[in-house]
Amino acid sequence: MTPPQDIFQYYSTCPACEGVIDVSTLEPYSKVACPHCGEFVRVRRKFDHFSIIKQIGEGGMSVCLTPKTPL
Repeated sequence: MTPPQDIFQYYSTCPACEGVIDVSTLEPYSKVACPHCGEFVRVRRKFDHFSIIKQIGEGGMSVCLTPKTPL
């Protein structure tokens, strides 16, 4: 018997054309071309109750991101 996998679907909206983009397999805050209009957008993702707002730094092996928590 295979254990259940915790797979979540994450979607982002293109600010140029408002098309929905599946960003489930993409790294947070990576750049991706919108499949609808071709505009490059940053992937914003949610982790548990945190939302990634912006990248504030990058080093040799890591990226530092600013999270937002709901009130």
